[in-house]
Amino acid sequence: MKPKIYEAMILLDNREAKKDGAAIEQKVTGLLEKHGGKVLVARVWDERKLAYEIRGQKRATYFLAYFETTPDKITPLLHDLYLTEAVLRVLTLVVEAVPPSAFEAPPPARGEEGEATIEPAPPPRTEEPVAAAPAAEETRA
Repeated sequence: MKPKIYEAMILLDNREAKKDGAAIEQKVTGLLEKHGGKVLVARVWDERKLAYEIRGQKRATYFLAYFETTPDKITPLLHDLYLTEAVLRVLTLVVEAVPPSAFEAPPPARGEEGEATIEPAPPPRTEEPVAAAPAAEETRA
């Protein structure tokens, strides 16, 4: 079977990530390699508020990984990831290539509440009404 490139977004339990984030990262990348994956990029992406609670958690640390493996290794890998206490959810996708942005620095810091810091929108642009040109007077001959 031909290897494919996969993108995995792994939601980690914040309590575990804050205790020993490096050990969790090492464990996740170790699982990827254990199942025949060649890790291309793996890093903590961000810590964010969840849309809904997962196992009583309202926030999670997002871990982004790009790896190469054969499709038959994905099911056992996901099984092992879900058996890991610190892993809340996993989304795995097949991608054509690793985007260049994956090699860049993590996204900018978030606001205190973990929400994106949004700059206020500029006020709507009001255009000055254009005065109608005076109608040309008709000349009677």
